[in-house]
This record gives sequence, C-alpha cells and structure tokens, in this order.
Amino acid sequence: MRRLLGSALFLSLILGACSLPTDDSAQLINPDELPDGLRSDLTTTTITIEPPSAISIGIFLIDLADERKIVVEVIREVETTASLFDRLSLLFGDEVRTEADIELGYSNPVGEFTLTSAERNDNDVAIIDIIAVDENGAEVAVGGDVLRDAAAQLVYTATGFSAIRAVRILINGENLFLPTTTDEGDTEDVVRRDDYERYLPEFVVVTTTVPDTTTVAPDESGG
Repeated sequence: MRRLLGSALFLSLILGACSLPTDDSAQLINPDELPDGLRSDLTTTTITIEPPSAISIGIFLIDLADERKIVVEVIREVETTASLFDRLSLLFGDEVRTEADIELGYSNPVGEFTLTSAERNDNDVAIIDIIAVDENGAEVAVGGDVLRDAAAQLVYTATGFSAIRAVRILINGENLFLPTTTDEGDTEDVVRRDDYERYLPEFVVVTTTVPDTTTVAPDESGG
C-alpha cells in the first residue's frame, strides 16, 4: 500500500511540473527574437524577371569609301524567337535603310533579290537560297558586281549570328559559281568572311609601283 501511495505522489509531482503556466497575463515576445518565418512585420517580395521581347542584331549594308566598296554594320531589332530566315529577311525588306542610312549613301544590293529560304545545317553552315525576279515574277540575271556585293552582305550578316561559321548561297536552288574577292576568283564552295576580306573598311589595298626606267640612246657621233 505504501508503495502505491509513493508512486501516486511521484506521478503527481511530474504532472505538476509539466502543467501549463498559471500566470494571469501572457508574456509578449519581442518580434526581433522570432525566426523570420514567424514574424508578421516582414514581407516577402517575389520579383519576376521577364525575358526581353526583342534583341539587337547587326546587318550589313554597302558603302563607298575612296572608290572602294565596303560593308557597314547597322543595328536592327528582332524578336528573340526570330529564326535565321526572319533575321536575314530584314535585308530584303523595302525599309531596311533608314533615312540616316540613305543620307550617308549606304546601298543595299541584296534588295535586288528575293529570299526564298534560309536555315542552318548540322555543320553550322547557313544555307541561303535567293532569286532575282522582275515585276512579273520571271527570273532575271543579275550582274556579277551586284551578286558579289550581295554575297558579301549575306556572309558578313549571317556569320555575325551565333553558331554560323560559313555560308552557302544558292541561286534559285542551284549551287552556282559565286564571285569573291580572293585571288582564286569564283567558287562553288561555301564562303566565309575571308572570301570578302576586301570589303572590310580597314583592308589595305597593296599597290606595286614599278620604277621608271630610262634608256639612253647610244651616241652615234662616237663622242
């Protein structure tokens, strides 16, 4: 019996120690001592960064400097989702040149053509198909100088885009000889900026000066 009374007394002491506080008023806790997740005076702001709807790209027009044709880069904006075809289409639009470009004398030989397709293959080569037609839709021939200028524009523009290392230009779907500015001349191969290096504004044209030679006629008098 004593053992039972002792156990009951021990149990009551434990329960008394674990009971709720009996203070008449609750104690206020300093908010600074609470974890951030339990503080009502702190607010969480979620910032959502929207991706840009448009990006700036460079396209190339033609200028004349010291009687030499050069490429000049102008900046235009396209949608971030614009394909290679969409980007190159800027060159073929009627309004590709601004009033400032026209005042500066920039020309756009690519405008003589129509872009029919443009895509990048697995070898990072841009395959660009163009055709020149008249107002009735009939295919017309374009002079070599115009084609060379247009090819330079397309090569400099396309290789300025990420992951494109070279360009193959087709004429109405056919792989024809393309004029370049290299010593090798026309090519059926893919072309790069090196093939139109002479269009760079900083390209230095090397000229060779042949010294004058004077031939003295022999003195017939023997003197």
